[in-house]
Amino acid sequence: MAPSEFPTHGAAVVAGIVLCGIALHKGWRCLSAGSWPTVPGEVVHSDTEDQMTENNEGNTTTRYRAWVRYRYAVKGKEYIGRYVSLGFEWHWFEWTAKRVARRYPEGKRVRVHYRPSDPEECTIETGVTLAAMVVLAAGIALIVWGLRGPLP
Repeated sequence: MAPSEFPTHGAAVVAGIVLCGIALHKGWRCLSAGSWPTVPGEVVHSDTEDQMTENNEGNTTTRYRAWVRYRYAVKGKEYIGRYVSLGFEWHWFEWTAKRVARRYPEGKRVRVHYRPSDPEECTIETGVTLAAMVVLAAGIALIVWGLRGPLP
């Protein structure tokens, strides 16, 4: 590999390591929530939200999330939860956020998993998400590409 190529490939390896770390952390949080105690809850709000950002060149990007809120109680104290999953909250496609929101209409009864040491930290879905697996795969691909170098 020529010295001028190293910064690009080295940056790919670093970016891949960062992506893998983020994906593993998100996946671990989602999996560990499955072992938390559960209590009954009820969805009190379900909708979607979008957020538009603009870069320096004036291009805009929109991302979406399911805006789900649910009520639950732990040891007599009431809480309002906001996480459907502890994985990636924002979606790049509106239809995926709407699909999540439709799964949890207002009034739906849910099982809320809460962290025993901090009952405000909660979720209604556990298990590794597809988004975490995609980010992990992208991180691995960047590392492999960065270490392998250009194709002959």
